[in-house]
Amino acid sequence: MSDIRTLEMPKWGLSMEEGVLARWAIQEGDRFAKGQEICEIETSKIVNVLEAPFAGTLRRIIARVGDTLPVGAVLALVADSSVSDAELDAFAASLAAVQPAAPVTQTTEPAVAAVAPSVVPAPANKPAASIGQTEVPTSLQGITDPTQVNATPHALRQSARLGVDLKKVQGSGRGERISVADLESAI
Repeated sequence: MSDIRTLEMPKWGLSMEEGVLARWAIQEGDRFAKGQEICEIETSKIVNVLEAPFAGTLRRIIARVGDTLPVGAVLALVADSSVSDAELDAFAASLAAVQPAAPVTQTTEPAVAAVAPSVVPAPANKPAASIGQTEVPTSLQGITDPTQVNATPHALRQSARLGVDLKKVQGSGRGERISVADLESAI
């Protein structure tokens, strides 16, 4: 096969086992430079940008926004234009047999214990302005103690900004963890 390289889920800490693909910064067919932002990944502790470890052309996106993937899982394939789609398909099929053993699930947020909110950029799947323009029903108003709910860091930040009591929101993640999507659905 021709020169096909992979972009993989990084390991950003000793305890990191999985991450959620939060946003793609580039699309299929885009050329990128070493160090350029490729995508945004949310872990149980942080939301961070994956920078390109090398220059290339993104030819095939394997992971979708919202996918929870184990460390080392392939996010995308990188190759120049001389590589055919058939070669990319064959390479992707060969990867499917050797992907890390942890299950890949479609979620909007990772499933871990709640943590105190921190400052990170708004997610790409729904701009902060659109949720901010929604009027919060009186039944959901209140203040959430972050230690008392199982919610993602981003859901905690959004609920604090909007004045929504997350104890009144039903979570859809593992362990009924509340995500931004759950918050948006409740509003």
